[in-house]
Amino acid sequence: MNNMNTWNKLRKILNKNQTIDNIWQQKVIRKKEHRRQILVRILLDVKCLTKHILVFQGSNEKLHQDNNKFLGVIEMTSEFDVIKQACVRHIQNREIYYHYLGHNIQNEFISLFAHSFRSFIIKIIKEA
Repeated sequence: MNNMNTWNKLRKILNKNQTIDNIWQQKVIRKKEHRRQILVRILLDVKCLTKHILVFQGSNEKLHQDNNKFLGVIEMTSEFDVIKQACVRHIQNREIYYHYLGHNIQNEFISLFAHSFRSFIIKIIKEA
């Protein structure tokens, strides 16, 4: 009987999401959503540059320095976007070291767009 009562109490707590790790789980979910929002915004910047066939690479990968069009677009758009602004601030203050602004992520996004565009062209040719 004691075990059954304990199980019923635990089941009620689980149904109400009142477990100890619920607070941590909510933080993980919020961080995940925040990172997704950052990636979406960066992806839109990459899409804009690729759509207009503009050069990405520069001679450096540091914010607020010349000779990098991609980071220039990120800096410009971060002035109007609170989420991107916080990301840029964290990078500048060296609060985070792994971010989505390096050349590897740029190349990966370009590759994804190229694959998507190639698939779109193949689909049009097959339909014709």
